[in-house]
Amino acid sequence: MTRLDAARKQLVTAVNLHLLDVEPVAVHVLANNALTLLKQELAGNGQRSLSEFAGSHPALFGAEQKDARIFLAGQGDEDAGDIEDKDNDVLLFFACADYQSAAGKTELEFQIYGQWFLAVNAEYARDAHFEQFPESIRAQFLPPEMPDQPRVMQKQTGHALIVHMHDEMDKAATGQCRKGD
Repeated sequence: MTRLDAARKQLVTAVNLHLLDVEPVAVHVLANNALTLLKQELAGNGQRSLSEFAGSHPALFGAEQKDARIFLAGQGDEDAGDIEDKDNDVLLFFACADYQSAAGKTELEFQIYGQWFLAVNAEYARDAHFEQFPESIRAQFLPPEMPDQPRVMQKQTGHALIVHMHDEMDKAATGQCRKGD
């Protein structure tokens, strides 16, 4: 298994757990592990991670990334404070963007998560980011009230769209197989 394969699997799991509103520490550790692998892959290609760029420009993203290493086995009893659910928003956004840079492609979960992040965290959104995405996805994620909805509702919407889009892709693939018979 390559670094990219491992990072993709960890990141797909982290995105789904996050949007299912499950254990923020587990999401944080999976996302940090994936981000570490992606940083290594990017460095090997002479590229920088979005998190490294944003870290040198903290005004861009205001959220601090907590250090997941203390949560890994054998790292002692240090107290990093609590991992809050919103701490994972930016971390996952960085990791999804880094996967796309490192792999030269993206996954459905990462595309939808990026749109969800920008809709929920409207302060990061810029119109240019949305021009490349289908109108149906923009309409799903850009209702004016999205940032004001309860957090659980925001996350349910994001996960429901991932499930819906996978179902649509499965239907399309099944239809293609039937045409080819």
